[in-house]
Amino acid sequence: MRRGVTVFKDEGRSDLAPVLGVLLRAAVAAALAEYVDGERPIPRRWLLTPVPSSPAATRVRGRFPLGEVVRASLHSDRAGAEQRTLVEASLLRASRRTVDQSHLTRAQRGANVAGAFALAGAREAHVPEECGVVLVDDVVTSGATLASAHDVLVRGGYDPVLLAAVAATPDAGARGDA
Repeated sequence: MRRGVTVFKDEGRSDLAPVLGVLLRAAVAAALAEYVDGERPIPRRWLLTPVPSSPAATRVRGRFPLGEVVRASLHSDRAGAEQRTLVEASLLRASRRTVDQSHLTRAQRGANVAGAFALAGAREAHVPEECGVVLVDDVVTSGATLASAHDVLVRGGYDPVLLAAVAATPDAGARGDA
């Protein structure tokens, strides 16, 4: 799976977006199905927010692959099956440079992405309070990227914030950590 995402992102295989979109849609549906809040109504509108790529990666690729997957997930065959409205919303931006995490340990990944994201702008007045956010990533290994981005959204007043990913891989980077 990781190889498929890499081919899609770095080798220009945009034709894989619909397949990855279906997988993301399943992950989003699972996250929404597991969400329970006994204190308030469950939001009917959810903002699908991709973890942003760095400006440099976007320039090199000439596109924002995760955004393509999010859009494809909204057009998958299952798109009309839920009782919720899902819309794409880019609520985050990269706020500083990070290094490629593929060879980093869990601790190094956490340090690498700490403070790496910021809200894309002031929380928009038109975003209704009854909206939830589903933060999405392509591949989760240690969870450091999602955790860092999640913290920014929560500090920015978004609640609830659920997490979903196209794929998860074993945390190979954690083997060297104590």
